Amino acid sequence: MSTMGRKYTYTIFLLLPLMITGCATMLGKSEDQVRALWAKWGERNQQQHIALGERVFDKDFDLVFTGIVTGLSDIGFSIKNMERQSGYILAEGPTPLSAEEEQAISEQMVNEINAVSPTRWNVRLGNATESVTIVVKRQGADQCKVKMRLAVVAVDGNYKAKHSASYPPRLEAEYRKMWQAIQRQIFLDQNLD
Repeated sequence: MSTMGRKYTYTIFLLLPLMITGCATMLGKSEDQVRALWAKWGERNQQQHIALGERVFDKDFDLVFTGIVTGLSDIGFSIKNMERQSGYILAEGPTPLSAEEEQAISEQMVNEINAVSPTRWNVRLGNATESVTIVVKRQGADQCKVKMRLAVVAVDGNYKAKHSASYPPRLEAEYRKMWQAIQRQIFLDQNLD
């Protein structure tokens, strides 16, 4: 799938709360079940951000910070803002997931929704990018703690909104891919020194 096609994969993930609200009259009794499912996913997201969003590296701050910036760039993210002194990095880019992973996760999510909704849901392509906020903190001379927070930025015409809620298996897969890219780059940079 092309990069252009991949950036449209997120609409169902981003607009789910809006679609649930907009379909309230169609959902009838199942409205509460669909809302409960979305709330369950949101609660699980909070746990995932805590469990998956932090890493400690026994490496020098400069090596870690540079590795993060380069690792994000390698997977197609552009740095929107960064400040080395505070360790802050804000970047946006396409999903780090492959087209096959996106398709499988999308189908799994739609199947979960369809299990509680009388309205048949389908995977719909939409315009969105990933947003990642990272803070690197020095823990000592050769140790850094990195906190990462993923969100999705939905674009619909002139409207742009950032959502931190996501389908839990997707969020887990995205954290895994982001950390792999960063750890790979830190390892490569370390071996260049």
